[in-house]
Amino acid sequence: MKQIINFLTIAFIFVFLQSCSNQLIRVACVGDSITEGDGLKDRANEAYPAILSQLLDKHYKVINLGQSGATLIKKGDWPYWNKIAYKNALAIEPNVFIILLGANDSKPQNIPAHMGDFISDLREMVDNFQQLSSHPRIYLCTPIPAFANRFNISDAVLISDVIPAVQKVASEKNCKIIDLHTAFQNRTDILGDGVHPNKQGAAEIAKYISSQIK
Repeated sequence: MKQIINFLTIAFIFVFLQSCSNQLIRVACVGDSITEGDGLKDRANEAYPAILSQLLDKHYKVINLGQSGATLIKKGDWPYWNKIAYKNALAIEPNVFIILLGANDSKPQNIPAHMGDFISDLREMVDNFQQLSSHPRIYLCTPIPAFANRFNISDAVLISDVIPAVQKVASEKNCKIIDLHTAFQNRTDILGDGVHPNKQGAAEIAKYISSQIK
């Protein structure tokens, strides 16, 4: 009898913990190296999703699904669609998506070579996420500004192509916009190489995104 009671107690605790886990608000941070944390000494703890996890309350679980070099464009040189991060984004069925893509799309071989693809592919990605059974809230981020850099990432293309596409799709699909480009204009101090946030920059981005979610 004692063994049965112990088994039932353990089973109850397991079910209870599982129930608590299911109640967590899962936040998926979809993005490129800016999300993954390239250039940071301890990206697991210093990338913006890790800081965001600390800023949100205990009811949130933040998952970093950044993929360095990724493009949103399917015909781009490193499509996010083909990466395990995208498959994980669908599999975990988040309650909230934060999409921060577009920097790598501004390279000459991407948007300039495939005009019009960014907005159509962004529509498709949002559609795919909105069809999940978790019915997630989706936040579309405008990319942070790009300054002089060695990666061929163009702020001019971000302004002329990426940001208008993000704004249009957000309006069409009833998504919220997090305008990182405006928020961090002229902030060369937080971008060590002109593109990737340093430790301070990642913390400030996380703080800004947290304020928009809350």
